[in-house]
Amino acid sequence: MLRVHDLALLAIFVALKIWLLFSWPLLGDEAYWIGLGHHMDIGYYDHPPMVGWVAAAMQLYGQDLVWLRSIGLLSSAILAWGIYLLLGVAEPSLVFRRRHFLAALAFFVSPASLALLTLSPQLLLALFGFLGVAFYAVAILQRSLFWALLAVVFLGAAALSSHWLWLPLLGLILFSVFRRARSGWLIPSFIGVGAVLVGLINFYYNYTHCWNNVLNGLFVPLAQGESDYRNLIEFFVVLTLFIGPWSIWYWRRCGARYTGIWQSEIGTLVFWSTLPLVLVLAVVSLWQDVGLYGPLLVAPILWLVFRALPEAALLGLFRWSASASLGLGLAIFLVVQSPSQWFAGDHLRSFEFSRSVGKACPAIEALPGPLFALDRDRQAVISLVCGREDVFVFAGDDKQSRQSDLHIDLRGLDSQQIIVLASSEDDLARIEPFFESLASEPLDGSGGGLIVRGNGFRFDTYRQDFLQPMVRKFYEAPYWFPQPGACPVRERYGL
Repeated sequence: MLRVHDLALLAIFVALKIWLLFSWPLLGDEAYWIGLGHHMDIGYYDHPPMVGWVAAAMQLYGQDLVWLRSIGLLSSAILAWGIYLLLGVAEPSLVFRRRHFLAALAFFVSPASLALLTLSPQLLLALFGFLGVAFYAVAILQRSLFWALLAVVFLGAAALSSHWLWLPLLGLILFSVFRRARSGWLIPSFIGVGAVLVGLINFYYNYTHCWNNVLNGLFVPLAQGESDYRNLIEFFVVLTLFIGPWSIWYWRRCGARYTGIWQSEIGTLVFWSTLPLVLVLAVVSLWQDVGLYGPLLVAPILWLVFRALPEAALLGLFRWSASASLGLGLAIFLVVQSPSQWFAGDHLRSFEFSRSVGKACPAIEALPGPLFALDRDRQAVISLVCGREDVFVFAGDDKQSRQSDLHIDLRGLDSQQIIVLASSEDDLARIEPFFESLASEPLDGSGGGLIVRGNGFRFDTYRQDFLQPMVRKFYEAPYWFPQPGACPVRERYGL
């Protein structure tokens, strides 16, 4: 079935994934998600809590970055195993097992699998979302409450990973409604109610914290976004890349004889579990960039329909997928070796700082706390790499920066000196109104960073000119929305 060069492709892909675990620099997004694990809570400001919980659980056994990233390699293997398992339940005949294995292996070496590298909400929604759908399908096909319980666990975990993960659950409920003669009502009702109850953990947190991650995940981006059809094009381009243009070509070439897959139980389930997510994200992408959320979840689910292809086509699918991933890996290698050819401005400074911050840690460790950075990425990287928990965001106007609002009380710093770690002289004009005077010096080892000492912090000015607009932007629920039971940040500062 697999020839020597096929096994070589598989081995090179695994080697590429391992190389990425060791070589890819720690960037702000990854550092932020790992840092959430240092503050265990039932919710976080800009995101449901599952990523923080997983980060905290993994850090119980070690802080090494390679260990924390190993979940990316493990997740790819689990998703491939889940595809093989579900196809085996849907078609238990041994005749089809070779096709099931090839379909799962083709996903394992695909660009979608390669993208599952770092601990992030995208990785968790792909893992928990697919396993929730898979266990739901097995529970329906086997009429088993045991598998239904697993479906509750993973669909609930998916809902606690991203708000978008409620959409596949909605699709599965619609699937059960239309196929009620096959599925009955007991198992779908048990799974639906159970997953909702797990997801209510995040809504309880939101109700007691200004609807933090609900507002930031749904209302704020749409209210502030501008219509841009290019986001919609990008969404479908990324989705096509993750599924593979070669997959579509094989389906068009061979699939005419296998279109009955869409009338089968597994095909209908794939259709309903992906349709609401694709449609809603397509509409939302007209106003905001939805990133990798939809494509990473949809890709492994859609992979199930490729089991209808003949073995020769599935083998070709494996080869094309592996080759595309290796080409993408080469591109990543070139980016790491020469970032200045790919990035510019703030993006380049952020990338270079992430790679060199370890050299600046001795100078940072010598500074008295608390320390402040001017953006979420720099704050997260400094905190994680240098091991300082007293680094916060100052005057950051993005949603992730609001997490710092929960962990620092700026009232006690009124009229005192505040140390800010800035990226360049351009940042000084941004914070100058909040201090009586500023003094800056180079941050050794940072490749151009600055230590800015702000003397005489003007808290009243900061409260009026910065915190008040942030409250209106991020903390105020629409008038028609249930008003929160508590809002700690607004109550702390009387806003």
